[in-house]
Amino acid sequence: MPHPLQAVLKEISLKWAIDIMQALSDGRSHYVDIQHQITVSTGEIVYSKPLTAALRRLEDRGLVAHVLTDDDGENYQLTASGAELAGLLNSLDGWRERHSPTPRR
Repeated sequence: MPHPLQAVLKEISLKWAIDIMQALSDGRSHYVDIQHQITVSTGEIVYSKPLTAALRRLEDRGLVAHVLTDDDGENYQLTASGAELAGLLNSLDGWRERHSPTPRR
């Protein structure tokens, strides 16, 4: 029987999930800003259809909220549980940096 944590790891390992959460970790963002940030950080072209699907999947899981505001239109932001998970992912990334093998010259 798989460990319950495997389900969480499977969810966040889906395409763009971690990148989206990282893009939203500083606060609310427009769709195009998320798309641009992921493109810059990964060097990959981020197409609308898979990005929209990833955002919806994260919304369905309660990690991201789609917010409509009068002042600047449509935005996405992390929910409380999404922000908590993003913090854990940042901690995991710090662990990775501390324990990654140093490249040999």
